[in-house]
Amino acid sequence: MKKKSKGFGKPVHQTTDKYLTQFAKKMVQDSLSQSGAKIVTNPVGVIRMSEVLEEFVDPYIHLYQNGEERKSIFSVAIFAWNLAIEPEEVRKSKIDEVIEKTMAHGTEQNRKDMRLLLEELIARKYQYFNEINRLIVDFQMKGSGDQFHLSVASTAV
Repeated sequence: MKKKSKGFGKPVHQTTDKYLTQFAKKMVQDSLSQSGAKIVTNPVGVIRMSEVLEEFVDPYIHLYQNGEERKSIFSVAIFAWNLAIEPEEVRKSKIDEVIEKTMAHGTEQNRKDMRLLLEELIARKYQYFNEINRLIVDFQMKGSGDQFHLSVASTAV
């Protein structure tokens, strides 16, 4: 599966790191792991979601240099991935709710940037990963710099 990511080119924005981190922490707190969904890790013969997630985030990862920032973009990407699987009317209300809660002290531009980032990621999910409809419920990232290891827990196929 390792191949060059199918990117959209340069991302159109970069959200302020402080707000990205706050947003990511909220996503982890509201993790789907609370839902009782059956979680699987490394099922035999099934594509590894860690590889899928790395490819999904590939066009953005270079914008975030340290470990915390990278964890944050992965958290936001997971939120967008899971939203892409939701019905559109649910998706829009969840985006509004989460942006309001997590970015209440941010500027209007920060909120617009976060919404745009989520919309870009959702569009990327549809365009390049539409056949994969597993929810991502948790992840761990170890390492630093360009060298890191990603572990992902997802729902069953």
